[in-house]
Amino acid sequence: MSRSRPRPRSAPGRTTEPPLLRDPVRVLVLLCPQWPLQVAALSHDLLPEQPVAIIDRGVVHTCSPAAEAEGVTVGLRLRQAQQRCANLIVIPHDPDRQRRHFMPIQEALTTVVPQIQVVRPGLAAAPAAGASRFHGGDEELAERIFAEVVDLVHDPRLAIADGLFAAEQAALRTTAESPLRLLPPEESAAFVAQLPIADAAVAVGDPSLATVLPQLGLHTLGDLAALPPEKIHARFGSTGLRAHRLACGLDVPMLAPDPVATELGWRQDYEPPLASAAQVLASCAEPLEALMKELGQSGLSCDEIRIAVGTTDGGWDERTWRHPWEFTADEIRDRISWQLAELGHQGASDELDQIAGAEPTTAVSSLRVTPTRVSAAGHHAPDLLGERPDEHVSAVMARIQHRLGPNGVQISRVGGGRLLAERRILRPWGEALPTSQEARVDQPWPGSVPGPAPARVFTRALPVGVLGEDHQSIRVDERSHLSAEPVWFISPEDPAGHLSRILAWAGPWPLQQRWWHQAGELHRFQLLIATPDVGPTGEQVWLVLTRAGDWWAEASYD
Repeated sequence: MSRSRPRPRSAPGRTTEPPLLRDPVRVLVLLCPQWPLQVAALSHDLLPEQPVAIIDRGVVHTCSPAAEAEGVTVGLRLRQAQQRCANLIVIPHDPDRQRRHFMPIQEALTTVVPQIQVVRPGLAAAPAAGASRFHGGDEELAERIFAEVVDLVHDPRLAIADGLFAAEQAALRTTAESPLRLLPPEESAAFVAQLPIADAAVAVGDPSLATVLPQLGLHTLGDLAALPPEKIHARFGSTGLRAHRLACGLDVPMLAPDPVATELGWRQDYEPPLASAAQVLASCAEPLEALMKELGQSGLSCDEIRIAVGTTDGGWDERTWRHPWEFTADEIRDRISWQLAELGHQGASDELDQIAGAEPTTAVSSLRVTPTRVSAAGHHAPDLLGERPDEHVSAVMARIQHRLGPNGVQISRVGGGRLLAERRILRPWGEALPTSQEARVDQPWPGSVPGPAPARVFTRALPVGVLGEDHQSIRVDERSHLSAEPVWFISPEDPAGHLSRILAWAGPWPLQQRWWHQAGELHRFQLLIATPDVGPTGEQVWLVLTRAGDWWAEASYD
């Protein structure tokens, strides 16, 4: 058996950073003021004194000083803007053009500072600590950057502070006469505390906070930071909690994780091949510990890995595993174990049997583990209340999962969808849940169930009966007309199939989805059923679905 040790990647200018929540990373920000207007002026040969408005979906996105002098403001509808300024020059918002024009500036920055991240066209950020030491200090670094971009952008602004939010706000408060602002580490928190609430509202994308919070006597981010986070979350939801974190200086880094070179990781070739999963797991314990030690010494943590298992039949089984925080060596070993179990027991029906004593059907000839996404240690998104789970809880969950397999412990979130079963997203403990955008929570879902949510949602809809007075199943035609009045209900929880009286009903509500695959339109009903032997009220509410005379229970209210 040959073994290759983990090889660290060379990282010039990298510094070991403590966890973000205790000591935010120094961030450098380059701001190009009114970048959409600068791009429009270059593309359309506009003069500075001309009134110009960049329009996005019928609303003013950006406007020139000349347009502002005529009463045009950001957020104004196009027709109102043209009424206020008859000679207004209207240009459509073009993010792609703005991004293309910003690329030369980004390339110039990379000659001075590595790991440049474009937050948006016109705003670039990068870790500042290593570059500042290399160039002799923050002021020397700023002078070098100004020298690189002075011929590429009009009126560049620069700021360095603790965290991306503080650095961006500092850059926004520079002027053409004073384009540089350097906030020492001991001043960044005080600078953030005196900012108005509106700045955090814009940063988290919730303009209503700028109106509601001042009405409650909270005018600055320092006022907001003085309140308990759980109170803010209960009243204002996730955007309010995000604003509170910004106010407290707990800025979750928005810089993209570092790309990982292919040599970071390790590979083991087995000669002779190993037929036992236990042997494979034992052989990788030491290399995994060494890999995590190398990452830790470089101030890095890994939240995404790729595991490749080579077998004697010449095939490779590759899978990418994600973690909501960062992997440990034991957690990577668990992923290897699960992958070997799936590889060796594709047809097994009992999940516990798959994990306990799992052996590959073919011998393992090679094993490769590659971190595919790393970032500075501690730079990971918090959970709902701004903190990671307690270490004791995490250890207990990991032990249970180790015994029961990956699906033995699951976490959940609400997703988008019309059917209730689609809205419940489950992931094994230790895997990252999809973001709101990936879960499509904010998309419109016509026909979805409004609140309050049912107490029980069935993983698979259960067959039920909804009958008329003549005990015949009710059908709904293409015009949503019922063949009879719903009178009787056969519960899926009653094996004897007794009839229960329907006291009231509402519907039908059509669910038009994937119509090209279905043999009829799906309709949803809400039924109030008389159940004298169930519950204190003797009544129960069911959500049911029907198509072509067949009925299913989707959920129930206790």
